[in-house]
Amino acid sequence: MDTAATKASSAATFTFGRRIPLAGVAHQNGTIRFGHDPRTSALDVNCKAHDLDNLYVVDGSFFPSSAAVNPALTIVANALRVGDHILEHLGAMVVREAAEVSRAS
Repeated sequence: MDTAATKASSAATFTFGRRIPLAGVAHQNGTIRFGHDPRTSALDVNCKAHDLDNLYVVDGSFFPSSAAVNPALTIVANALRVGDHILEHLGAMVVREAAEVSRAS
């Protein structure tokens, strides 16, 4: 007697030609912790490394774990958020450098 799972498995085998192991379809997340405290996390809340001023991590590794859905859109949204933060940070640096140049002259 065929169950729904057996039928789905057969359909997947037919569709892909072979079975794909779990590691081949799982979303790899949770390899880098983020937070406010450098003693307990590698990244700050803007996904910047605590110890390096020019290293940002915007892949899925900052997620604590994987949800039941594909995280791609959330990864993209976070990358855009971090990109905006970087632009603001660079803008503040340019303004600060311009002020220092005008004071020096």
